[in-house]
Amino acid sequence: MIATTILAVGVASLAQLFTLAIGSNLAATHRTRGVMLAAQKLEELRSLDWDAALRAGGTDSVGEYGRRWSVDPLPLHPDNAVTIEVLVTWNHAQVGRLATIASRRTP
Repeated sequence: MIATTILAVGVASLAQLFTLAIGSNLAATHRTRGVMLAAQKLEELRSLDWDAALRAGGTDSVGEYGRRWSVDPLPLHPDNAVTIEVLVTWNHAQVGRLATIASRRTP
């Protein structure tokens, strides 16, 4: 009887660890996808010509992920360099998440 109780407690503990591991893996998957989507948009924006459409910034969505970007002149070199910032958000279980990536580019 005692051995069965100890075994039951051990199995219950392992079940909790299994559930925690699944949640952590899911969160890591979302973070990885968010950063990949941000890097993808950043490279796309860096390849565009410097014009009013690029300076306007924008938003789009890919599946459950929303992307927002802004392009601002670099304060030290406003005529020939910009800062590009891409923010990726997703909402899983009513908790907003954010991945951010930024880069500089010479127009």
